[in-house]
Amino acid sequence: MRERFNRAVLKTAVSEMAPWVRIPPPPPVGKRKVWLACYLHLFHYNTMADFDKQKIIALVLEELKKRKLELIKVAEGLSQSAKEAPKSMESWSDSSRVEFNLMGNQIRTELANLGKAISFFEKFESNLNEIVQIGSLVGLVNNSEKKYFFLVPENSGGIKMGLYKQEIYTVSVESELGKMLLGKRIGEGVILPNNKKFKIETIA
Repeated sequence: MRERFNRAVLKTAVSEMAPWVRIPPPPPVGKRKVWLACYLHLFHYNTMADFDKQKIIALVLEELKKRKLELIKVAEGLSQSAKEAPKSMESWSDSSRVEFNLMGNQIRTELANLGKAISFFEKFESNLNEIVQIGSLVGLVNNSEKKYFFLVPENSGGIKMGLYKQEIYTVSVESELGKMLLGKRIGEGVILPNNKKFKIETIA
């Protein structure tokens, strides 16, 4: 008796003719540059999207609050020293009290600026902008070298963060670099303090 085979199941069978898929040809030579530019723009956008802005803000806030506590301790120490300074008419004691008062006033100003910066970032809402402003994460490029700066309010710069295998520096708006970056757009050039010219590649 002739052996009979079960009919092949459609989901598991491989047809004699493989399914035909049309692979589009590459774009014309004239349009390849446009296509490449769009691809690179999308790549850079995704690269910046990898940076969690809220994570950066959280790290900045943590550092600013540490600075504030340190300054409060210094201010309290100066206040105590001023009280303990001899109250005689001797010139050295008078000058000591004046110096303590001047330093105390300077610290109070720094504390006020830190308080404003902390308040700013506690209420900050991240949004995309075409120009650099306070709260912008700016990516600069010079050939293969890239640098990232986060623009912050007055007296809250100088923080270095290692994030996503990149170094990000906070730059205050009153600093030389902060003034150069403020109001710039993508594609504009910036000369860093080391006289090296970079171009603004991304703003987030």
